[in-house]
Amino acid sequence: MWEHDPDAPVKPLSLLPPPKLVITANLRKVRVFIELDAFKAGACPVLDDSFEASVDATPMVIADRGASIDSIFSSGPCTWPKLELDNPPAAADAAIAMTYPEHSIAVDLLDLLAPRSARLVPDGPWTFTPGQTITLQWSPAEDLVDLTPTIYFVTDSLPQTGTELTYLPAKVTDDRMTFALPNSTSPGSLEITLWDFRETTVPKLECMGASCQLVVTPQVVQHIAWRAAAAR
Repeated sequence: MWEHDPDAPVKPLSLLPPPKLVITANLRKVRVFIELDAFKAGACPVLDDSFEASVDATPMVIADRGASIDSIFSSGPCTWPKLELDNPPAAADAAIAMTYPEHSIAVDLLDLLAPRSARLVPDGPWTFTPGQTITLQWSPAEDLVDLTPTIYFVTDSLPQTGTELTYLPAKVTDDRMTFALPNSTSPGSLEITLWDFRETTVPKLECMGASCQLVVTPQVVQHIAWRAAAAR
C-alpha cells in the first residue's frame, strides 16, 4: 500500500492509464481536475511539459500541474492537475481538447456553454422586500430534467465582513423555482447553479481518451436590490 511519503513517485500523465476528468462547465468558468487511481498506478500524475488544453481553441490555464502529498491531513495521495478558463466564449456546441505526448483527449460539452436565463415571474425589476417569496423561470427548461438547482444569496464582499452565503431552499415545478429571499438588506446577488448529483459517469458527455464526470453545470448570477418593508 502506498503510504504518504515525501518520496512518493510522480509520473507524467503520458505514462499513466487514461484519466478521469471531473468537469465544471458554465459561462463563468470551465474547470477540469485530472484524476486517476493513483494507488493502482503507483504514482501521482503530473502534466507533461508539452501538455496543452483549450476550449474551442481558447487556451486553458494550467492552475496546477499535479504533485504527490506528504500529509496525514490530506484526503488522498495526490494534488490533481487542474485546468481553468474564466468567462469562456459562449457556444451552442462547445468542446475541450487536450494534447500530450502520444495522447489526445476530446470532450464534447454539448450546449453547456450556451446562454442560460432565470426570469422573474411575473416579470419586473429585481428589487424585493427582505423575506419575500419569488418565482423564477429557468431557460432552457430541459436543463431541469436531469440537473438539480441550488440557490444561494451571496453578499457583496465587504472589508468588515467579507462574503456570506445563505442557502435558499426552492420548490421546483417544471421550469420554475419558487423560494423565499433571506431577511437581509445587505447588497448581494442570487447565484443559481445546476448540479449533477448522480454518482455514475455522466453518459451524455462524449469523452475520447478519458472518462468524464460532470459536477457543476450552468449558472446564472443576478444582482438584486432591496426596498424597505412596508410600515405596520
